[in-house]
Amino acid sequence: MNPISKTTARAETRAAAEQLLYAYAAAADELDIETLTELLSEAQVDFAGRAGTGAEFVASLFGDLFANAPRVRHLVSNVRVWEAVDTAGAISCSATCRYTRWRYEPQPELLSMGDYSALLTEANGQWSFQHFQVEPLWSAPPR
Repeated sequence: MNPISKTTARAETRAAAEQLLYAYAAAADELDIETLTELLSEAQVDFAGRAGTGAEFVASLFGDLFANAPRVRHLVSNVRVWEAVDTAGAISCSATCRYTRWRYEPQPELLSMGDYSALLTEANGQWSFQHFQVEPLWSAPPR
């Protein structure tokens, strides 16, 4: 089987998936709990040994994670998107990507790397997260 055909999604589906993943990373960079809650409140979220759903869970999770967080920038790469259409015509996609998280002050330092995986659905022209998982592969030792 051709491995490219397994990762093909329409351009607009791929663009929507990429934009949601980038929006997540940008909000995390800015420690923007309000945007993260808006993005993930409908999703099952699995991150930092915690799993749950709903706005209260998301706000609590990121509030705890950001309590003593340094200023960072996420780099997102290797985005792969698989599109599906169910028998009723509803569109969804699965997306995975790699991330690295860098502290940038006082000088660049790699803090962690891993994978994001997401299930996204489209309704009335709007895409949203239904599941979001952060899978850390490596973290710098604590200072």
